Order: sequence, then C-alpha cells, then structure tokens
Amino acid sequence: MRAAIYLKTINIITKVKTKPITMKNFKIIHIAILLIYGLYGHQSVQAQGNDETSLIIGQWRFMEGPSFANISPENKEVLDSDPILKTKVMSGYKDRILLFHPDGKFNQMSTTGRNVEGTWQLNGSELIITALSGNQWIQQVVGLDKNRITLQQIASGEGEPMFSEIYFLRIK
Repeated sequence: MRAAIYLKTINIITKVKTKPITMKNFKIIHIAILLIYGLYGHQSVQAQGNDETSLIIGQWRFMEGPSFANISPENKEVLDSDPILKTKVMSGYKDRILLFHPDGKFNQMSTTGRNVEGTWQLNGSELIITALSGNQWIQQVVGLDKNRITLQQIASGEGEPMFSEIYFLRIK
C-alpha cells in the first residue's frame, strides 16, 4: 500500500511512466525520501536558531530605567531601607555591558571593574552564560529584536532575583 502511494506521488511529480517497482527499489526510494526530508528539516531548524543567535550577537548596555522599574516590591523595600546596599546594587548594574561573540565567547564589563569572561549558548529561549570560574547564569529571553533584549532571571535555590526582568539596549 505504501509503495503504491509513493509510486503515485513519484509518477505525479515526474510525470514519467515507470516499470513495476521491486522491494529493493522501494527501499532505495524510501531511504532517499527520508534523507531528503531529514536534510531539509534539519536546515530549517538550524536557520531558525541562527536567526535568534544572530540577533543576540553584539554589544548590549544595561537599561537602568525599565530594569529598576521592575524590581519586586519586597526587593525595592530592602533597597530603600539600606542606602549603602542600594548604591552598591545600582553601581554594579549601571553601564554594564554584555558582549556576545559569534564564536560563543562572552564578556561582561562594568564600571566597578567586575568583569566576567566565559561562554554563552542559546537553547530555544534559554540563555546560558557560563563564567570561566564555572558559575552559571540561566536566563529566559522574553524579548529580542535588533535593538533590545529583555532577560528574565531564573531563580536558583531559595534566593529571588533582584530584577524580574533586565533590559539591555544594543550599542553595537
């Protein structure tokens, strides 16, 4: 039954009359169709991943306004009650630059001198940054276009992320 369907499809496509097909030829045609489907299917998946990957490659600057506006009320209360902690947190993020290289290398630069080197990878909407020290940050990409990226920090352990969402603006 399958052989008849394949033959009809092949005859319709090529509009060429063929001789009855043997089981050996059927297997060859079946394998060829699977290979073609696998090849084109694989390429379309790669192209889809490359679109997002090509968008994230570049230099991104931390956006204070929208990022600090999304701090949870609990974290805002903690920061407002401790001016020294608030200054440290704000200066730690202010002018932070993320650099995603095409080869998977990552750099984070900040005005405080706390720079991080490592690697990055994008798995669907999950951004994984691994520092050379072995520390790993997993974030959800909730918004990405040619000018802006929005990351949602994923909590680890009992701690809650300072920002529910972090916004970056492309600078290069």
